[in-house]
Amino acid sequence: MRIAIDTHAIGSTLTGNERYIENLAEQLLALDRENEYLFFFSHEEARRRWEGRARNLTTFKVAESSLVRLGIDFPRLLRRLRPDLFHYQYTGPLFQLVPEIVTIHDVSFERHPEFFAAAEAFRLRVTVRRAVKTARKILTVSEFSKREIVSLLGVPEQKVEVIYNGVGPEFGRARDNCDTDARLARYSIQKPYLLAVGNISRRKNQLMMMRAFALWAKLNPHTEHRLVIAGKRHGPAPDVSAEAAQLGLDERRLMVLGYIPEQDLPHLYAGADLFLNTSLYEGFGLPLIEAMSCGIPVIASDASCFPEIAGDAALLVDPLNPQEIAGSIEDLIGNKALRDDLIGRGVRRAEAFRWDKAAHQTLKVYDEVVQE
Repeated sequence: MRIAIDTHAIGSTLTGNERYIENLAEQLLALDRENEYLFFFSHEEARRRWEGRARNLTTFKVAESSLVRLGIDFPRLLRRLRPDLFHYQYTGPLFQLVPEIVTIHDVSFERHPEFFAAAEAFRLRVTVRRAVKTARKILTVSEFSKREIVSLLGVPEQKVEVIYNGVGPEFGRARDNCDTDARLARYSIQKPYLLAVGNISRRKNQLMMMRAFALWAKLNPHTEHRLVIAGKRHGPAPDVSAEAAQLGLDERRLMVLGYIPEQDLPHLYAGADLFLNTSLYEGFGLPLIEAMSCGIPVIASDASCFPEIAGDAALLVDPLNPQEIAGSIEDLIGNKALRDDLIGRGVRRAEAFRWDKAAHQTLKVYDEVVQE
């Protein structure tokens, strides 16, 4: 079987999409020595890093421009290489030449278009609706996302396969890694701190998180804790700065780091006293299980996929209620027994999510599509 995969997100700092395809691709190569793999990269540096990684892998360069990549490069390469299938995320080539599999992590652009620029929401609605119609199989990352895809895109249930994301072993190792303090020093992070990981956006709901932290800090004026937010700055970033000023959160109380390379993330988790996620809508919430794997207690939104992914291993809160979030922070900071219980539950919960398992299930879908 000749399997083509769109890996253009690798090296693009596309956060969740990049980490999904990079970890899946690594595990597919580790698991499968028989089939032939064709990976399509937009960044030459990333392509060179992967070239020669496995005997059954061939790498190709495609354009960074989505218009050129989807309209010219993919059709040209697929026509020439004739793979048995092509796997991509969200948006596929303009011309369907081989059986396709599409991964859709969530349909926030359908459920909450207000979180997107109008042009981007329109583009995603058009391209993803086309993808779910033409693809032989749709992969998604939670039962919640499957229900949303079926409901909002009118897709038959049997066409959607749920394959959970995984958490890499580097996150578990960070719990005992003495290098953590040195990594934190690179970003001028001093303990103690609370951590949030996610792009600065309305969907991630950082403003409510900051209000909750400010409430808790006001009730604990002698605490040295600060809130550290790690994530790419998007349109709402000025709103975060304005809100911080209004709440009186200066640099002693709030740090917004911007994008953090994946190799440093385990250490940021491991050094934190707790992890906060108040997102309003997610398909999976990868940072949730990464924090759990690092042995950090978690406070998470009770919206969208989080109850499914967290199980009983996190404190779930109303993401629009800063008083409730602040109360959960107080509970976790001040109650060692609760912290220890959540840490143990979280570590066990994270062990259920593995990239090798995701790769095995994905390869099974590849086989089914080709057999059909």
